[in-house]
Amino acid sequence: MIRLQSNMMYALHDVGNEVCLYGSLLTDEIKDMGPAGHEKDGQGPRKEEADNTDDHFTDLITGSLFSLTYVKTRIEEELGDKYLSGSPMKPGSMRFVGSAFGENDIIDVRLSYEVETPIRWISPSGFSLPGRFYGHLWNGYELDGQEQSLIQEQIVYITDDSEVYHVTTSCTHLRLTIRPVSYAEVSSERNLGGNKYHPCEVCARGEAPDTVFVGAWGDRYHYSDDCYTLTRSYTAVPLSEVEDSHKPCSRCGK
Repeated sequence: MIRLQSNMMYALHDVGNEVCLYGSLLTDEIKDMGPAGHEKDGQGPRKEEADNTDDHFTDLITGSLFSLTYVKTRIEEELGDKYLSGSPMKPGSMRFVGSAFGENDIIDVRLSYEVETPIRWISPSGFSLPGRFYGHLWNGYELDGQEQSLIQEQIVYITDDSEVYHVTTSCTHLRLTIRPVSYAEVSSERNLGGNKYHPCEVCARGEAPDTVFVGAWGDRYHYSDDCYTLTRSYTAVPLSEVEDSHKPCSRCGK
């Protein structure tokens, strides 16, 4: 449940920042710029054509971004169906009661969802966990002179025990080193610390497959190599904070 809450907050803030960034394109000042955030060259398109483009763009942004359905869908996309189905969250329990979009250019997303616990005497029906994103529509960075930048800083991902940064969470270096072993022989296998492997509480359910997966240091064996517990913990940070202390990953940072 702690891992789920942490991942939920990462996803919520990623989506909230996305809404703040693109929602800022609804302001008149920024709508007057071209699609790449630069002033339109020359005379630009005919006024009628430009107005139609702006109206269509505004309708598109308003209809898709400024809705809680969009936020919910993007959170589910970031976490993945496989992860959510194996997590303690009750399916379909995400709620956004009290959320508000756009008032004074503020985005306030209030999330709650239900989790189930195996300790029934504590809470037989489970309980609710909260989350919140509160932000202002992004209005750029003021630079020297009168220029403004609409460039969003790149976000990268680092682990506590590494000196490299990753540009995507799907990088294979963010997954623990695992190897397949025969289920019939897993009881005699040992990790690098000399400990036995026990069934994973998340994925080791039902009939066991012929092959299971173990890590070098973990003490669990897994029915699936896609089990979310095999993903290393990482932190999302701006690239500018780590580009002097970390090197780009040899796989995803090329």
